[in-house]
Parts: sequence; structure tokens; C-alpha cells
Amino acid sequence: MATSTSTSAAAAASTSWKPSADAVHVLKKDLIVRQLRLELSVLLECDNFATALLQDQAAQPSRFPLLAPLFTRLCVPFPPLKVADDGPVGAWTVFGSFFGHLLRVDSGGTTLHMAKRDLVANKVLEVLGAMLGKSIRTTTESEATAATSLSTQSHPQNVPAHGDAPVQLSALHVFESVTVTSSQIVTKSGFFKTTESVEFVLESSLNGRVRTAHRDYSSFKTLHKEMVRRKNVSVPALPVVQPTASRDGGVDGATLAALSRYVQQLSVSPTSTMRDFLNQSEPLAPVASEDGSEQKAHAIEDALARLRDDLVAPGGMGRIFAVVGQAEEVAELPPHYQKSIEWWKICMAATLYRTFVADDRAPEHKRRLKNFHSRAPYRSWAALLKGTNAVLVVKAIGNLLLARPFGGKCLLQSALTSTLDDEIRATNKELDYVQSFLTKDPGCIPRAKALVQNSPAAGYAEERTRQLPNEVLGAELPQGHPDRLAAEKLLELLWQQRRLYQLRALVAEDIVIDLAKTVLSVSYKPLAEAYKATDPGSFIRDGSKFVDDLIKVVDAETAKDASAPSTSPGSAPLQPFLTLLARHEQRIFKHVHSTISTNPHKVEALTDIAAWVDDLARFFNGVGPVVDLVAVVNNCKGVDSARLDADIDKLVQRKAAREEKRWARILDRVRGYAGRNALEEELDGPAHETLKMQGLWETSSDMSSVAGIPLGDESDGSLQPPRLADARSFASFESLGDGMAEASGDSTPQNHTPGVLDVPADATHSPSYGGSGLSPSKTAVSSSAHPLDEEEQVEAQLRSMFLIEQEQEAAANAGAGPHIEVSDPSDAPLAEDPWSAPGSPVRDSAQRRTVWKDPADCAATPTLVGPWLAALGPWLAEVAQ
Repeated sequence: MATSTSTSAAAAASTSWKPSADAVHVLKKDLIVRQLRLELSVLLECDNFATALLQDQAAQPSRFPLLAPLFTRLCVPFPPLKVADDGPVGAWTVFGSFFGHLLRVDSGGTTLHMAKRDLVANKVLEVLGAMLGKSIRTTTESEATAATSLSTQSHPQNVPAHGDAPVQLSALHVFESVTVTSSQIVTKSGFFKTTESVEFVLESSLNGRVRTAHRDYSSFKTLHKEMVRRKNVSVPALPVVQPTASRDGGVDGATLAALSRYVQQLSVSPTSTMRDFLNQSEPLAPVASEDGSEQKAHAIEDALARLRDDLVAPGGMGRIFAVVGQAEEVAELPPHYQKSIEWWKICMAATLYRTFVADDRAPEHKRRLKNFHSRAPYRSWAALLKGTNAVLVVKAIGNLLLARPFGGKCLLQSALTSTLDDEIRATNKELDYVQSFLTKDPGCIPRAKALVQNSPAAGYAEERTRQLPNEVLGAELPQGHPDRLAAEKLLELLWQQRRLYQLRALVAEDIVIDLAKTVLSVSYKPLAEAYKATDPGSFIRDGSKFVDDLIKVVDAETAKDASAPSTSPGSAPLQPFLTLLARHEQRIFKHVHSTISTNPHKVEALTDIAAWVDDLARFFNGVGPVVDLVAVVNNCKGVDSARLDADIDKLVQRKAAREEKRWARILDRVRGYAGRNALEEELDGPAHETLKMQGLWETSSDMSSVAGIPLGDESDGSLQPPRLADARSFASFESLGDGMAEASGDSTPQNHTPGVLDVPADATHSPSYGGSGLSPSKTAVSSSAHPLDEEEQVEAQLRSMFLIEQEQEAAANAGAGPHIEVSDPSDAPLAEDPWSAPGSPVRDSAQRRTVWKDPADCAATPTLVGPWLAALGPWLAEVAQ
């Protein structure tokens, strides 16, 4: 009997699991993800996820043993939520209620729809699993870490430096020559008056590249003010310019020579501000290139990893803010910061390229952008934001957005409804286009609508043998057949139409008002502090110039002949958009730097968020007692170590496959190619072939030119709408400083009264300002009978701005200015919702059930979830405290 017992013990010892630290980490992460998947599947069935998690704290047994304590420990203490009406719990309750309504919006039931949802869900779970995997420590990993640390202390190695010192600008950019060649008087016609200014022509050569720039004297003042703020930059005195009587040259030769000497001395320090002033902000070499692309992609990947490590380290966010706050421009940041910013620019360029060039609706997106740019009152916004109290502006905007006259829709709901109406009309136009390909069988459309209307809660992905396009067509057709592509597109558009109508019904619900009120109350303090720390007028002007530059780039790209692609080094599709972002990089960084470099006591909200992020970093660096996962596996009956090792191999291979896809995407972006978006690129299988729709939108009217006048041109006859502001000219470089400042260079206009908008004196008799009853120099916003307080004055200004724009448009229609007739999908009347009975609320819709597949198809690991969760009891108890 003793012999039998000893034999069994020996067999058990021989079959016990003896893994490496890496295998334990992979298994730990998979068990965390599996438990999260189970809990999220239940949570998504709840009407309010926040209420369910908060009430689960006292429930026994707990439905959310992992999510509930983590939600209470990490999410509820988010600092901005403290100022919500009912505190953090009330804010999360509103968020949860809105999310419950949103889940009832049908996101599609085809295999492709379900695959995208499954992919997004698994990506979110994997990120959460990776973060919790660092927080939950196991015995095997802790022993391996201790051994590695001891070995490093006993045998220190000379680790090569990563080159944290930024490269000197003078080593990268060298101005061979900078000269002010000539000057001229420039006349600019505004809505209220005509102004004249002296414009100088500058020629510069940077590393052999010659550029010409046109700048007026106010631009020189702005440059001087910006350079004086710089450290370690020698700034000479700015020459005084006195216009001469000659209307040809503007100034004499001595003044041109003095200005030439001034810019030559400044060019010794080739800062980004100086390069922008001389129109030399573009990169010297193509950003996207095949040469060295793999090395560059590896450098970007390493930089992103280092920046992530910096962020999650204790006190990391504060150190990042300090580094960014001390740097005057991107070139002064550490190399891995610069590489990370370069990757963000590449991602942004890919988004712009897909939106305005490669997307099916690219022509429509461009038309809408031009329409907005031609109508937006940039100068009115800049003037209002410049001279008004920051707190009052934020309050007034909130009051305007949420005001509900006579109990109807608020302005925010109306704006969202209008946007959705435009999307519905565009979708209906595409549906008509697709239906023109399916005229052979009149029954195709009813069959497709029936499939969409009657789709099961889990979608059609469960029934993998069904071919929905063939059911629509009533015939068996192979993949890629034109009729099948049309049927697939028809199903996609029908689901999109249904989704848009459901979103439109959701916008009309009171929960949207509650959500907006909560978001505004939470963001009120951060917005007001950011408003005070930055120059919002300059931000508006920079945004206007970026959109104007973007339109020019998009027009140039869409005008190219796609059938004859260029093979030059800089011909990658993303290259023009990368160059665009490089031109505006410093202006964007300036606004970020001005906010972060502000004294901490002036941006308390940002400081509180940084402290909260630091607390998260400490949590995810490891908390609570250590868990012995190997003992959990060995004590679990029925677990075969060989099958468990096979499961771990599957998980490792799946991670390697995802990393390979991610690397291929980074490499393609670095080489300047966008392809599909990141979600579609990670879907298994080849690219999904679909019916192209660009031919439909390319036939729409284009606003790029009317009567030969390009949009954005501020010369005589420009299509720019009238601006409600000082008629002083805005040179492109003035956005770097205070373009609305007086000639003396002060940042605040003299004799300015808070809450009152400055306008030219000769504009007060314009009908747009309500006649001649106003003061000669100010626009009054209060009534003599009922004087308004400062907050009411600001709100009245915002309201009057919209009325003034409407009156100006009416004046243009009457012959006071140019008017554009453009065909717009929004001109057509919107039909009733064809998917539900009139007035049927979205909350009555069937919620789509979430069915997640096991991406690795493991056999042994699912049986370990229960024992693993039981072993986590002490850790969860400490987290819940």
C-alpha cells in the first residue's frame, strides 16, 4: 500500500506544471481577460452599467467581482467629477444611463459588423488585461524579477545612452542668406472699411532651399515679441519703420537695409518661429520615404514604448508636463518625444488622407469643409474670445447650448439633429445609387430590408453558412461579382440608415440634455483655466489658417491623375499631408506649451488630473499581495499540463501575429501609405472588397472655385464672409502672437471694457449692428431700461453674433456681397423613419446581444478561471479598501 502511495506521489510530481516566468505572465493575462469578458457580457445587458457596478459592492455573490472594485477604486475618484451636481456617483449614473440608451442603437448584424465589434471588444479587453497583468503580481514573476535585479547589481553593464540630449538646431538648419528685397503698399478691402499697410518681401536660403515670404510690419513686431521670450537667443532692437510719401516702394532703402540686418541676426538661431516667419517651416527632406524606413519605424516603436514607460512611472505625467513646459519648440524636446510626435503626425496625415482623398465620400467631405470654412466667422470668434472674461464665455456657451425655449429642443440637440439629417440624406442618396444596380429583380430591396429589420439579437455571424447577399439576390453568386457587391453595399447602407434614424431619436431624449449638463459642469473649470492660460483668439486664427491650407492640399491631391502615379521620392500618398502638418507643427505646439507651462496654481484641474494619473501609475506598477498561480494550476484537478502548454503556445502565437500586423501598419505609415484604417487592417482575412461610391459624390457641385475666385482668398472679391472685428489685416505669421494687439504691441487693447466687443468706429451705422443707436466706438449689448450684468452681456453678444451672420448673409443675397448657390444634400426634405412607428423611442429597440468568441480557442485555460478568481480574493479585498 505504501508502495502504491509513493508511486502516485511521484507521478503527480512528474506531471506538475513547472513554467517559466513568461509563461506564467501569458496565462495570468489570459485568465484576467476571460474573467473580464464574462463580466462585461453581463454588464452590457444592464440598463445602467455604473449603477450595476456601484450596487454590486454589497451583493453576495458578486456578479462583477473584478470590475466592481476596480471601478470604485480607479474610475469614481476622477477629479473633475467632484464638481458634478450629484458628485462622482451622480455623474457616472448619467454616463451609464446614456450608454445604456446608446447600446440599443443597432450597429449592424452582418458577419463583418460582428467581426468589427468582436475585434474592438477584444482589443479593449487585451489593453485592460495587460494593465491589470502589471498590477497583479505572481510568485514566479516576482522571484524572476528579484533574480534579475540581483544579477544586474552584481554585474553592472554599460548600457548605451539613448541620446536624450536634443540635437542643436544650428546643426540641422543653416540660413545661407536672408534679405528684405523690397516693399509695397497693400490695400485690403474689408466689410466696413479699406485698410492700407506696408508689405515687405523677404528672400531666404535654408540649406540651399530658396523661399519668398510677404510680411507686414505687425508681423515683424510679433516675431520680435516671440523671440524676446526665448532663452539663449540674442535679439537685436527692432528697426522703426516710417512709411514714405511714395506709394510705390512704401519705405526707403535705409529701412530695408536695417530690417535685413535685423532678420540676418535673428537667423543665426534658426528656431521654428524664425523658419515660419521666412516661409521655411516645411521639412527639408520628404518625411515619408523608402530609404531607411525600417530603421525609422523601429525608432518610432522604441520611442512610443519609452514614452509609455515614462507616463506609467510614478510621477511620470508631472515630469512629462515639466519637459514639455520647458521646451520652446518641438526640436528642444528629448528625441523619443520628437519621434512620438512624428508618429502622431503620421497617424493624423493618414486620417486626413482617408477622409478627404481615399474615402468614398471624400468629395462630399471636401465640399462640407469648404462650406464651413467659407461661412465660419473666425474674426468674430477671435474678437469675442480675446476681450471677454474666460469664465463668462464658458458659462454663456453652456447656457446657449442648453437653453430650451418653450420646452422644445435645445441648440445642442438641434445641431446634432441637423448633422444626423445631413448624414441620413447622404445615405439615402447612396441607397438610390446602389439600387440602380439591382433593377433586374424588384424583390431585392424588400428582401434586404426584411433581413435588416428581422436580424437576430446576436447578428447573422452565428449562422456562418448563410450568405446574406445571395439571399437578397435570390441567386448563388461568387465573391467579387458586381451584383453581389451591390447587394453587400445595399445591406451595409440599410443598416447605416437604420442606425442614423435611431441616433436621431436618441438625440431627442432628455438623457442627452442630462449628459450635456453633466459634461459642461465637469469640464467648466478645466475649460476656464485652459482659456486663461492660452490665447483663444490666436487659437481660432491658427485653426482658420490650418483649414485654409488643408483645403489647398486636398484640392492639389484630388486634381492629380490617379492612373499615372509618380515614382519620385516624395510621392507617397501621405507626403503632402505630412508636409502640411509640419508647416503647422510649431503653432500647434505653441498652444500646448502655453497651457502646460502656466503656473500650476492657475491650472488646478490639470494638476489634479496629473495626480490622479500618478495614482493609476502606482496601482498598475503592482499592488496588493502576491498570488501563486503555479500552485493554483497544480491544485486544480483535471488540468493537463501538456494541454495547458499548448494553450499558452496558441496565446503566444496570437500575440506574435498581432504584433506582426501592428509592425506592418507602422512600416506602411512610415513609408507614406494609408490603406485601410487600423480596425480593418487587423481583421482576419483579406481586405473586404466593396462597391465604390466615389463616382456618385464626384458629380456633386464643387465649391473650390466660383467665378474664378478661390476660397480663402482675402483679396478684393473674395468669397470670405464679412467679419465682425477690427478691420486690421491679419498676416499669416501674426497667429504666432497677438494679431489683435494695438500698434504699440500691448497684448490688451487700450481702453477696453470687459464684456464689450470692439468694432471699428465707422461700422456702428451698419444695418448689421441695428442702426445708429450705438456708441461711436463700442457695440452696446444692454438695454437702458433693463441693464444687463456682465454674464448676460456676454451671452447677448454670442446670440447677436448668430443674428448678425444671418443679416450679413441676407445683405449678400440682396446685392451687398457675393452669394454662392451650391447644391447640398440637406436641401432635400427628410422622410419619416422607415424602420419604426412614428414616435417610437430608441429605448424600445431590441438591444443587440454581445457574443464574444474565444480568439485563441483554448482548451485548458477556461477551467482555471474559477480557481484563479478565488486565489485573487485577498488582492481584491485590498483593492476594495
